[in-house]
Amino acid sequence: MENNVVSQWVKNKFTADGYIYVFDKMSKDNVTKFWRCEQKGRCKARLHTKGKEVIKKVNNHSHDTSAAKIEKDKVITAIKRRAEDTVENTIQYYYVLQVNAARAAPANLKDLIIPELYAVYEPQPDRQENFLLADSGPGQNRIIIFGRRRALDILQESGQWYADGTFTLAPPLFSQIYVILAEKFGGVHPVLYALLPNKQQLRPNLNPRAMACDYEAAAFQAMTDSFPGVRIHGCFFHLVKNMKKHIGQLQLSNMYNNNPDFSLKARMITALAFVPIPDLDQAIDVLADELPAELEPLLEWRLLLFPVDMWNLHERTLNGEDRTNNHAEASHRRLQTELTMDHPTIWKLIEGLKKVQKGRDVFYERLVAGNSPPKNIKKYRDVDERILRLVRDYEDRDIIEFLRVIAHNYQMQQLSLFFGFTL
Repeated sequence: MENNVVSQWVKNKFTADGYIYVFDKMSKDNVTKFWRCEQKGRCKARLHTKGKEVIKKVNNHSHDTSAAKIEKDKVITAIKRRAEDTVENTIQYYYVLQVNAARAAPANLKDLIIPELYAVYEPQPDRQENFLLADSGPGQNRIIIFGRRRALDILQESGQWYADGTFTLAPPLFSQIYVILAEKFGGVHPVLYALLPNKQQLRPNLNPRAMACDYEAAAFQAMTDSFPGVRIHGCFFHLVKNMKKHIGQLQLSNMYNNNPDFSLKARMITALAFVPIPDLDQAIDVLADELPAELEPLLEWRLLLFPVDMWNLHERTLNGEDRTNNHAEASHRRLQTELTMDHPTIWKLIEGLKKVQKGRDVFYERLVAGNSPPKNIKKYRDVDERILRLVRDYEDRDIIEFLRVIAHNYQMQQLSLFFGFTL
């Protein structure tokens, strides 16, 4: 999109990819604009535009980008134009301008300042509330948390939480975004988004009965330390995903992808999650005799993971509890759809979080009004019902047959679909 900046000499300027160009001349047919880098004499970069489209770039720049200067020039230009058209004073308009002007990216966490326009949320016209719920303050270990102020009430009243981090959506200077969701009114709601500079521990003064998370040691340790006595459930999707990654590390991916029997045997290892805990030792011994030699390290890796009661699904399946943490995964996908990019600026991320929150507000109010949450798609419900029947009939099969039929009911590549949820 064309981006013009007026210089003090009243010549047009054009910005693209962080560089500033000065208008040079028009083409002979008066259709194409020719622009030169504003650093005339030391940079030979040029640009050709037609309408609002860049059609040609000539030469590379011999200097770094000018992002901060571009933002300053945009603000000055907009103020000048507004002054020509209105009687507003400069201070009034500068405040208005913050809504639309992109802010230069901070160089470090100490310099990061969240202006009020990004720190508040408007659930209804003319009603604002804090969206920036917590900020640990300047420093390299800075943690910033966004969400609605009712988030802590939902967390306090909910006995079941879900948590998961994403690295791809984290803005520069932060390591990951950690989302915390909670059940209420039959639905699962993203309530807090924490920007973490590393894998730090969060310690809210709350007391959930159960939490679901992925198989990440730092997250597991943080939850056990912060909430003594909480039941932590691992996510079956992440368990299988981690095992497939381990298959790659063992250089067995080709065999897994092209040998159906080998693939089935590998999935029988993760099917151990559906065996009752008292029978696990025997089941592992029996399965070890059935596995090809290449998969033996995988079985050993499986035993060195997390506490058994974290990854075992037998009772959770019988009780109709979630076997995956895909509520959190779906939350990440929804935010990714809104942002349309990885590692956005912190300003774009906050704007995206607010847009996602608008949709979540509608969903929440529907449940408050007594509406039922949407059901899973029929084919996914069929898979759930089939696995429930198999687990109920566990005593009717020998252990190898049981593991085989469970393994037949999912493919690693399709696991997110078969155990998926929609947010």
